[in-house]
Amino acid sequence: MKVYASNKDCAVRLKGDKIDILGNVYLIYKSKIQKLDETL
Repeated sequence: MKVYASNKDCAVRLKGDKIDILGNVYLIYKSKIQKLDETL
């Protein structure tokens, strides 16, 4: 499943097989919400 989203306070950048997370990014999957750790 490939889902990427951003808003004014966060961003997700995909470079090759690396994902950079900036700000508050949440993964919502199977009715569960998990905050992802910022990488930059």
